[in-house]
Amino acid sequence: PTEAGIVWQDARRPAQESLSEDIFVRVDIELLERLKTAPRRRMILETDLFMLPTPIREGAGRPFYPYLLLLVHGQTGFILGFELMHAEHNIRDLWARVPLQLAIKLQELDMVPTTIKTRKGLMASLLEGLTDLDPESLEVLRWAAANASVRVRPSSTRAIKPAANS
Repeated sequence: PTEAGIVWQDARRPAQESLSEDIFVRVDIELLERLKTAPRRRMILETDLFMLPTPIREGAGRPFYPYLLLLVHGQTGFILGFELMHAEHNIRDLWARVPLQLAIKLQELDMVPTTIKTRKGLMASLLEGLTDLDPESLEVLRWAAANASVRVRPSSTRAIKPAANS
């Protein structure tokens, strides 16, 4: 206890920031066009974005909790790529950058998988636009509904209305 009688306790709690507002996703159309000609790989790419539990600091700046965008080979579990990200302004801006970061990682890998598997909700909604790379074979699967493939055409900027349970 402190001198005032307060007892501090370390605890993990879920973030309370609401994602009920639209998220405007910026898509690099030229990058998507380049990915359309990238080799197709008959594989499942599992991806997710999650917060790391350890704060970091750049220089003398304020510490922050980074997020990790992770790309994993679905059959082998091999990590194909990752991107350390952080919410510079707010969590909506972070989520809005996810599709572009995933597209950049696919370009670095010089391939497009036949299936992208992710958890349901916001992450799946954000990745729907990537099905435009190959609408005949690329699917976005959701953890809880593996049979749900989604095909949505992206525009240069699109608004995503997060589901209530995201």
